[in-house]
Amino acid sequence: MRIQEICESCHLTTKAVAYYEKQGLIHPTLLDNGYRDYSEADRAVLCEIAVLRALEIGVEDIRKILQCPDVSAKESYLSSLYSRKAWEREQRQEKLSWLKELSHSYQPGAFFDDVLPGLRTKATVQERLTQAFPGTWGEYLAWHFGRYLDHAIETQEQKEAYAAILEWVDQAEPWELPEEYAGLMRVEADTWKKADEAVLEAIEDVDGYIEKHGSSIETYQQYCQSEEYQSSPLGRLQQWMVTFQTQSGYIDIFLKNMRKLSPSYRMYMEKMEAANARLLERYPGR
Repeated sequence: MRIQEICESCHLTTKAVAYYEKQGLIHPTLLDNGYRDYSEADRAVLCEIAVLRALEIGVEDIRKILQCPDVSAKESYLSSLYSRKAWEREQRQEKLSWLKELSHSYQPGAFFDDVLPGLRTKATVQERLTQAFPGTWGEYLAWHFGRYLDHAIETQEQKEAYAAILEWVDQAEPWELPEEYAGLMRVEADTWKKADEAVLEAIEDVDGYIEKHGSSIETYQQYCQSEEYQSSPLGRLQQWMVTFQTQSGYIDIFLKNMRKLSPSYRMYMEKMEAANARLLERYPGR
């Protein structure tokens, strides 16, 4: 099927189909004339995506659902996703109720003593960290780690890890990201997000990613080693980040406790380490 046929069949725009292809969720055949030929398998996946997106399921969750080996695994994942979304809805509803209460009787002192402790206990790790550290630190944590912090703190190990992270971030204040770099991160937010998405794709199938993007990886490696990149704002930001990570306790304290705090982050890092090992085999000079 051609693009117009697949769009009509799945009730999707051409931009949506192109986006899902770019995300690696479908794999149309590129014909000699430059057109894409979409198979019945592509159509089935796009219909599946359309249903899941209509239920407000994000692309990363959809990716994981599509990667499930069978229907039973998909149902299990959706059951877990339902529980998470139901919990999030309950938290939003509770906050709306308290907001309505404050709108009728604004007594923040009573709210602070009677309500705030309970809300903090139920808050996700992301919410607690961004509230604890407004500004650059909160923005960075939410942007870079948000997908791994959408859960509450339940176990004693998580409580201790969270306390260690709070203490470290508080003491790391001298390392506050310079405003010139903070501004750059905001401007380049989409670029960073695309890079994160590329990493997520790569760690799921390293060899497939290398086969698909091998020339781009080599070109990017060469660019990152060039004087042009090193002297660019992005290059200087990367150098600052490397210094920060190696000297501030970011690796030994923050990331170590992130593994304890977030099961999904621990799984991500295990995949990342395996992917890095494979990339080093293929590109030992990187």
